Amino acid sequence: MRRLQKFGSILLVLALCLTMLPVTAGAEEPEAADGWDSRADTGWYEEGGGEDGREFTISTAEELAGLAQLVNGGTDFSGKTITLTADIDLTGREWTPIGKDSISSRFNGTFDGGGHTISGLYINKDVTSDTGSVYLGLFGYVGEGTVKKLTVTGSVIGCDNRTGTSDYYAGGIVGACGGDGDIVNCMADVTVTGNSNGTRTVVGGIVGKNSGEVTGCISKGAVSAKGTGTGNVTANAGGIAGESSYGSIINCCNTGSVIGDSCAGGIAGNSSSSEVTNCYNTGEVSGSGTVGGVVGECSFGNISNCYNTGSVSGSGIVGGVIGLNDSVLSTSVSNCYYLAGSESEDAGTGAGKTQAQFASGEVAWLLQGEQTSQVWGQTRGVDGDRSPVLLCFDPTAKPVYKAVFLNGDEEFAAAYTNPGGTVNLPGGVPTGSDTFLGWFDAETGGTEVTGPITVTGNATYYARFGESASTGGSGEPSYSPALDVGNGGTVRVNPRTPGAGDDVTITVELDKGYEVEEVTVTDRNGDEVEVIDNGDGTFTFEQPRGRVTISVAFRERSAPLPFTDVPEDYWAADAIAWAYTNGYMNGVSAGTFLPGGTISRQQVWMILARLSGENPANMAAARTWAMGNGISDGTTPGGAVTRQQLAALLYRFARLMGYDTTQGGMAIWEFPDVGDISGYAEAAVDWAVSAGIINGTSQGTLNPQGQATRAQFAVMLMRLCQLNRA
Repeated sequence: MRRLQKFGSILLVLALCLTMLPVTAGAEEPEAADGWDSRADTGWYEEGGGEDGREFTISTAEELAGLAQLVNGGTDFSGKTITLTADIDLTGREWTPIGKDSISSRFNGTFDGGGHTISGLYINKDVTSDTGSVYLGLFGYVGEGTVKKLTVTGSVIGCDNRTGTSDYYAGGIVGACGGDGDIVNCMADVTVTGNSNGTRTVVGGIVGKNSGEVTGCISKGAVSAKGTGTGNVTANAGGIAGESSYGSIINCCNTGSVIGDSCAGGIAGNSSSSEVTNCYNTGEVSGSGTVGGVVGECSFGNISNCYNTGSVSGSGIVGGVIGLNDSVLSTSVSNCYYLAGSESEDAGTGAGKTQAQFASGEVAWLLQGEQTSQVWGQTRGVDGDRSPVLLCFDPTAKPVYKAVFLNGDEEFAAAYTNPGGTVNLPGGVPTGSDTFLGWFDAETGGTEVTGPITVTGNATYYARFGESASTGGSGEPSYSPALDVGNGGTVRVNPRTPGAGDDVTITVELDKGYEVEEVTVTDRNGDEVEVIDNGDGTFTFEQPRGRVTISVAFRERSAPLPFTDVPEDYWAADAIAWAYTNGYMNGVSAGTFLPGGTISRQQVWMILARLSGENPANMAAARTWAMGNGISDGTTPGGAVTRQQLAALLYRFARLMGYDTTQGGMAIWEFPDVGDISGYAEAAVDWAVSAGIINGTSQGTLNPQGQATRAQFAVMLMRLCQLNRA
């Protein structure tokens, strides 16, 4: 009976292996029966390696296969450097990893990718006998070596059908990295899949198991570790490393999805006596064991200055940053953050921040903290970064400074901006023991600030109270106004401290795409003061006795539409104007929008890509973006989108961007055709209806199978953006 159970488990694993074919471009199953090792060229090595015999160059797939043959034959390249001088395409043949074990055939040299790409990596390893630990990746085992400045694309598939005690490691670039090994400035867009009927499977986007140092690396591929055995099967998965033991992961990020049956983490599935610092994850993380946005499970070591904005879910222990921190052998976790709502249960160790706080620059400022060198940045503005970025990946990202306004020892308000940016004085008036006089740049003495303030570094401003701000030569008091200025522009006031009866001029400088909605002035009693609009961007009023509050509100400027088929009273005119003004949708011709026309899948991909901050060169690039980010499977690009398909695309996009997708309820059941919604779209339509993105048709139905019109798409897109902004 036990043999039958074991045989059934093996059949299950084999069946799962057959379903785990790679899906990334350039990673097709090889056409040739023989692998690259049959075409190995070692002539470059036999030529001697320059004057000192330590410098080698390779430029072809055959020469790369020659490196694998040499290392697997016992040549470890200790003290030697191999430099890649051209991109290499491995498509068409299966790859044999460079370095097959940790003792006799491991890579101990330096492999310098020179900024080149190795594409089409394909490994599909099915192990049925206990032959020791297995290491899969472009490199199998890196001992005292270094792999740097390299990009790898493709897929690595591992199926472990053994029941012994050996381990199974798979990574997008390296299967396992030893204690003196380094992986530096590498990028992997590799689908890494491990399925185990044995005892231990560890997979990572960059490296399976890390005991060395991984620095400045990015992983974009999907990572999955599944355990199907009936015994104590371990299946750990991490966006960068499936497991880090006595190692370090520094300045790294993951954007791909991670699934792990035992431990799953956006950066590391399991971290033991290791350091994880200055890292972030934006990919979706899920599993049935311990699941964390940054690390699934940890003990000892240190995790600091990290964040996660990817959704985190599972049936076990779930955390926005850490899934499980050992209660006895605990890891020190500090200055870590997660997107509030990204985790399904317990927040773990870390502080939740809203999307607005991420976008404001607050989290970037917190992550930088007291670090002496600039590590984190975030360019503010309409076209800026939505979340913090590492300067090692984007050197153009600007540092973030904080302007804090204190009332006594309490923080009254704070604003964040880039060097040279401006912040307005906070709205509202702080309370104190006397009349509020204004904000000053020193706790005592100093100079009053009257916004907008140009920021050149972190700064603190202090509320001051007294009888009056100052007195003129006549002994009459003068008053510094309080400013309440919204987003969309800046305000200057002249004179800065007017006396009663003085004419005061408010000068408004607009941000691009905004206009003034309203300017109001209220006196110290809350009564409104008459304001004159001079029609040239300035406003004037007469200063009353006592301090006034100047409030300026802005709104986005709407331009007249050039389309003859969208009259001003058309039901979707505002949404079409919004989509057109922001560059998301154009007309089908110079004067025609065709609001009742259909919209294709590829058009939706392109628009969502632009909304995310990308700028695809063409529809093919938009399709690649949509597939790579889990928005669509990329099929029928020219097909017209139905209303339920559009809801599904927007739902996936919202999750990708970290928007709140928790809305749901009974609203969907009020429609008589709710039963017409396809199963795949139920959650998406439920969310869209509950969030107010989709309303019923004029007939009072959802019409989920009906084709979505261009006007309907403009409305749904605008509502989605307004929902996120709220």
